Amino acid sequence: MGREMNPDYIRRMGINRGYLHKEAFSLMQYASEDGREIEYIWNSRDGVTPLFVTSRRGTEMTHANWSGDRRIPDFVPQPGSRIFVDLTPEAARAYAVRQVRQYWAEDTSPIKEMFVSQDEAIERLTASSLAQPGTPDTIVVE
Repeated sequence: MGREMNPDYIRRMGINRGYLHKEAFSLMQYASEDGREIEYIWNSRDGVTPLFVTSRRGTEMTHANWSGDRRIPDFVPQPGSRIFVDLTPEAARAYAVRQVRQYWAEDTSPIKEMFVSQDEAIERLTASSLAQPGTPDTIVVE
């Protein structure tokens, strides 16, 4: 990695206006491939965001119109809107429980060969999700 990847260098040079990530505190547009579903999701932190998200209807949406991203650090999202946050240990565990239970029930799933028990699978998947600090999660504002 070159100097341009060093967070201290980024801060010193004023790149991204003092933030480590271009998408820090930005309101970003996500759209389905056919353009029928569009949603703006605010990144509530100085962290990475996913390229793809699942819409509320279950359709894959892609981060669209990157040049239209707007950094709004003091943005106040409306109740019911979605925002990006850091993945919490509780959310990581809930996702792992859901995935393990789903795949454990499938006869053809290799998960039973990979782990001795569901508990082991849940613990390992949770730890894997939390291995990279700042992993994004999407929540609905109450």
